[in-house]
Amino acid sequence: MKKTKTLIKNLKPDDYDISFKYSCPECRNDHWIFLREAKVKNFKIVCECGSIIVPKRIRTINIEFLSEESKPVVKENSVPLDILGECVKILSGYGYTSEESSQMIKESFELTNSTDIKNLIACSLTHFGDKYV
Repeated sequence: MKKTKTLIKNLKPDDYDISFKYSCPECRNDHWIFLREAKVKNFKIVCECGSIIVPKRIRTINIEFLSEESKPVVKENSVPLDILGECVKILSGYGYTSEESSQMIKESFELTNSTDIKNLIACSLTHFGDKYV
């Protein structure tokens, strides 16, 4: 007789390991630290460029599980976060703030519906760049 496998639903994790990424404002190098490090008062990251970064202290993280009744909100027609992050990083090199860069990329995405970084940057600079100078 063949034994059927049991379906286990809604299993919660036994443990967690959370990391945080910090970008050096001087050279834009990325640095990853764990939650246990982010909880330490006056924790310091020493960048390869010699800058010393002191991350804002994180006391705790709350994990909220999705209830059965609620459905996840999916925003359609929005820029994928990894693409947005890369574009913001590039536009920041041209002197735009993160907020300005993010808004320009979102508007460019709505206009072009493209996820190509080169196209989004070109469209942003052409159509929206003069708003923020």
